[in-house]
Amino acid sequence: MNSLEGPELGAVFPEELYGDFISNLTDPNVMRATLSDVPVSDNSYLGVSGYSLSSLVVFSNEYSDAFLDSFDDAAELRAGLDERWPNQFPVSLSAFDSNMLAMKADWLVVKYAEELEALLG
Repeated sequence: MNSLEGPELGAVFPEELYGDFISNLTDPNVMRATLSDVPVSDNSYLGVSGYSLSSLVVFSNEYSDAFLDSFDDAAELRAGLDERWPNQFPVSLSAFDSNMLAMKADWLVVKYAEELEALLG
């Protein structure tokens, strides 16, 4: 679990969903997890009142060779990235690493645009 609150304070989804969800997020060939008709639990620590989501898509922050290889200057980018990129930093990232993380998020949305369009209608 990579949250500051920990599993007890940060939980809002049913625990039994975690295994498949994290497996999809950490698989470099999947890099996303999708839930449908998922209940969100009350969580007073986070200030969340329970409700139900029709769809939830989460994109991964795992390292991705496919993402880096999508750039013409992939070798130069790899050389510039901190060895902890993208998700092994204690709390903060450099400006370069932050921008690369934002670029990866954009890349994931474009890569899976058809999937998102199907979910969002």
